[in-house]
Amino acid sequence: MHRSLTLYGQTVMVDHEDAPKGYYPVPKDAVPQYVNICNACDWRPDCNGIHPCMSDKRADGISVVFKRGV
Repeated sequence: MHRSLTLYGQTVMVDHEDAPKGYYPVPKDAVPQYVNICNACDWRPDCNGIHPCMSDKRADGISVVFKRGV
């Protein structure tokens, strides 16, 4: 499922199907900048590469971090 997000005045379509259960993707450009962007990802402790976050691995072509859902 794709959901549109407005980011810096542009609308982007982010694919939520790649997210781990209970998490949602947030475009990397929407989170504070870290030396290592992985530090902003709530999924990091369980990261195993199954849920793609890098733009070249995702169907939507958008780099993301995963945040815990509500």
